[in-house]
Amino acid sequence: MYTEVGSSSVLPTLNLDARLQENSRFGYKFGFGAITNFGDLSYSIPFQFNYLAGKRKRIELGMGFTSLVTVDFDSFLFGSLAIMWRRQWKSGFNFRIDISLIFRLGDDNFIFPYPGFSLGYRLNNKKYRE
Repeated sequence: MYTEVGSSSVLPTLNLDARLQENSRFGYKFGFGAITNFGDLSYSIPFQFNYLAGKRKRIELGMGFTSLVTVDFDSFLFGSLAIMWRRQWKSGFNFRIDISLIFRLGDDNFIFPYPGFSLGYRLNNKKYRE
């Protein structure tokens, strides 16, 4: 579990990252975030598949989408591609820094790089292997 600012989540979010199977390099993340801007509330719901390369110091590659909903219930769906550097300590603490490409296709096409970072803790730390 970790908190993320920026990246593919767009807004600050609380995320859960899990492997598809124990000791698998393939996994996913999903989360929820909200932010207020002068009383207007917006929500972010990211989902991303990811792949880990390395051991405790890893390169993480991800692709997914984020749903952003504004106070007026305007909804936007963004795609994302991410490359991250992830450091996991034996204690369970982890840190991530990344750059994501956020894109939207449709009437208002755009692509832009979006940096981010996260801090978290591995909840099932006793199964952790180097």
